[in-house]
Amino acid sequence: MYRDKGYGTYLLNEELKLYKENTIYLNIDEINEKYVDIEIRKKRLNFYLKNNIHLINYLSIEKIVMLIF
Repeated sequence: MYRDKGYGTYLLNEELKLYKENTIYLNIDEINEKYVDIEIRKKRLNFYLKNNIHLINYLSIEKIVMLIF
């Protein structure tokens, strides 16, 4: 619906301008063929790369926490 219309690029650039004095780290989903949404994950990675966001050699592992009420 909103893909490929420039909205994400616009918003990313506005955020980068707003915080230009800061270092910003973004997490993206792991790129691995074992995931059924691998194509979307690749698109997300390519989006950041085409917008001059650089990869660093760092792996962030998130733990899932379930809250039961």
